[in-house]
Amino acid sequence: MVIEINILIVSGSFPPRSFGGVTSVAYNISKKLVDKGHDITVYTTDAGNDIHTRLSVKSGLLEGINVKYFKNISNYLAFKYRLYLPFGMAEYIKRHIAKFDVIHMCEYRSIMSVLIHYYSMKNKVPYVIQAHGSLQNNTMVGRYFDLFCGIHIIKDAGKCFALNNTEKYQYEKLRADIKSIEIIPNGIDYVFSNWTKYEFRKRYGILDEEKIVLFLGRLHKSKGIEILVDAFAKLTTLISEVRLVIVGPDDGYDYEIRRRAHLLNIESKVLLTGPLYGDEKMMAYCAADVFVSPSFKGLPLTFLEACICGLPIITTKISDELDWIDNNVGYIVDEQDLAKAILKILLDNDLRETFSNNARNMISYFEWDKIIDYIESKYNELVKHREV
Repeated sequence: MVIEINILIVSGSFPPRSFGGVTSVAYNISKKLVDKGHDITVYTTDAGNDIHTRLSVKSGLLEGINVKYFKNISNYLAFKYRLYLPFGMAEYIKRHIAKFDVIHMCEYRSIMSVLIHYYSMKNKVPYVIQAHGSLQNNTMVGRYFDLFCGIHIIKDAGKCFALNNTEKYQYEKLRADIKSIEIIPNGIDYVFSNWTKYEFRKRYGILDEEKIVLFLGRLHKSKGIEILVDAFAKLTTLISEVRLVIVGPDDGYDYEIRRRAHLLNIESKVLLTGPLYGDEKMMAYCAADVFVSPSFKGLPLTFLEACICGLPIITTKISDELDWIDNNVGYIVDEQDLAKAILKILLDNDLRETFSNNARNMISYFEWDKIIDYIESKYNELVKHREV
């Protein structure tokens, strides 16, 4: 028998906005919990898919989810720096927060998390925080936030959801109760793709015999794309029939990528497609021979999408710790060894097939239904503790 819980989920962005992994995770958690019979409300903002757009939708029901959209004071800050400043949210939270059984924050360094922390403590409503790889921040603003707000937000959380061991250690450094930390990865609904490698190649004029090295994600400095471009330049001196395909929306780094490719004299071998969605995105995965993401935080959904398509994954040691990748579905290497690791997978068909099969088998551990069951059990623990 399902015991209905009244849950508030807080996220800086939410559908119909399509951009960003956190948006997708917040939506999927909300939808799956609705499907399990819970009453779900989302507080979010009108942040759109770029600096110039805002969501025009009104608050109301979205697939059974009660969504309240607050207007951002600055759309530029919301998109460029993920600095959400929702007008009127403080008063709204003050009036409504007491009715919820538990709160799930998909934000950390945010005015939204500060407000939720203050009013949840005042009204004795337990909350979960899921930082989504945002705990590490070496800027002065980040350090001041941690000192004056962040430590208290994390210390008072009923549960801290970490995506991996790296994030677990980061929670501990910010004084989280060790017993409150749960490692819960992102989930995915998967259907093994029926696309062949040829549709995408035909559309972009890539020859069948050319190997494709794929990056997919935001074009942002933090992603380490310049490391991949440099490694790819080395790779082109070793094999000629190879292309680097970079898929994703520009987040301030498109020009630098093109400039670097030009300086290295490889621009004819580097394709930037811009953002791709739905079937077009999955076609890119299926066309590729290896997926490379030099730098990441948390657990990018792109890794899970790559696994669905049986695509080997390579990342570097400057990223967070994901122990299921190395020598299982691909490699985790030092930056200077990136070209060598890519070359090894591209030239060894048996190795690539082994990694591909392991990736497809691995994806079952990340099914949303399994992850939602676990999240639901943690909510129940907090609700029962509140009632005692």
